[in-house]
Order: sequence, then structure tokens, then C-alpha cells
Amino acid sequence: MVPYSKLIKALEDRKSRKKEGLFVIEGPKLLEEALQARLGLKAVLYSESLKDLNLLEKVPNPIQISEKELQELSSTVTPQGIIAVAEIPEYNWTQLRKEPFFLILDGIQDPGNLGTLFRTALAAGAGGLVLLKNTVDPFNPKVVRSAMGALFKLPFITDVEIETLESFKGVLWAAMLEEAKPYYELKPQQGLGLIIGNEGQGISPEVARLATERVHIPIDTKAESLNAAIAAGVLLFYLRQNLVSLA
Repeated sequence: MVPYSKLIKALEDRKSRKKEGLFVIEGPKLLEEALQARLGLKAVLYSESLKDLNLLEKVPNPIQISEKELQELSSTVTPQGIIAVAEIPEYNWTQLRKEPFFLILDGIQDPGNLGTLFRTALAAGAGGLVLLKNTVDPFNPKVVRSAMGALFKLPFITDVEIETLESFKGVLWAAMLEEAKPYYELKPQQGLGLIIGNEGQGISPEVARLATERVHIPIDTKAESLNAAIAAGVLLFYLRQNLVSLA
């Protein structure tokens, strides 16, 4: 039996990831990012197809397996020669960096969207992310791949209850259409939290009522709406323009 095979297969399930405190990383690029972020590694398995053999010198006790075995363990069609089991980083509300601004996600369900949101938040200079309880698991393999390392560079908290958000005393902007102002008419403040809602349903009423301001992005009348990740990008870079020193 391939070493750690049962564990790696079990970690395809969210409950198992949460129970074990572990998730799976695939490919040399993501593993390099994890090493730079100093994530704890429980196991590293590689095959002959791995091109960057120097990477093996940076990881503890790498185990060689066959190409077929790696294929069976991989969640991708074309594995890149290496797969690792890493410890899930943990943060709490007090460790979350809220300045210059942070992103709050309410019910994002598409793993690709969540990964893009992580990448966009990192690129815009956000301090961190808050994932409310109804949001897809950030350690879902599709999220890990699409985030392209951003997952390891930003503090974030998951499974957050609305009560935790209620305790926040700062400014909250909710991206929504109803009773909302054009975003560019408002002047953001340091420590602002930007709320982005579910791809189809938007922000839940329970979360929307906590907003200090409701903001929207005016779009052409021929279009119905923007993708959640794209809308977040527009608003996050507006916040960056106003709150981050680019000197």
C-alpha cells in the first residue's frame, strides 16, 4: 500500500480535513509556496515525473512512489510529480489583520470563485479574509489550486458565525443592489470590512443588516450582474486606491 494513501484519500472530504487538521497540496509550485509560508508538512510523496528534484532537498523525508500510484492519489488529470499533506494554518478573530481593509465572504459556493477571491484580496493588499459558516471550505482541492498560493499568504478565519461579525465595531460595506449607493461616492476608512455574497442569492438578510453602507457597481443596462469575484476585484482595488500607500 502507498504510504499515507488512506489519509490522502480521506482528506478529499471536508469533515476529515477538519478532524485531522490537514489538507493536500499538489504540484511543485504550490509546495514551494507552502514552504515559504512555513506550513508544517506531514508527508511528501513524489514520482519520477517530478522535474524539480532540488525541491526534495527542502522537504522532510520525501517518499518515492510510482506514477500510477501518484495518479490514483491526485485530484487532477495531470499530476505534476509531487503531492504533500500539510497542516491547516489556524487564525482567530484577534489575529486577523483588518487594516487597511479586509474581505468578508457570505455563502460563496464555487471553489474557483473562492480561490480567485483569495488571489484578488492578496493582490489588492487586503489584510485578511473572513469566511462565514455557509462558505465553501478553503482547503477544498479546487480552492487550493485556484488560489495559487494566496491561501498561504493571508490570515483568514473560517466557519465564522454571524454573532462574531456583530461584535465588530468598525465600518462594513455590503456589495448589493437594493438601497445601495455607487461605491465611488463613498470615502472608505481604515479597517473597513467588505462583504461579498453568494453567487446567486447575494448577501443574506441577516448579514446585510449589519452593514454600515450598501454599495453597488453601476453596470451597463444590457448586463444583469457581475461575477462575485469580479465585483470584489473592482471594490477591493477601489479600497486599495484610497487606503494603501503606493509610494
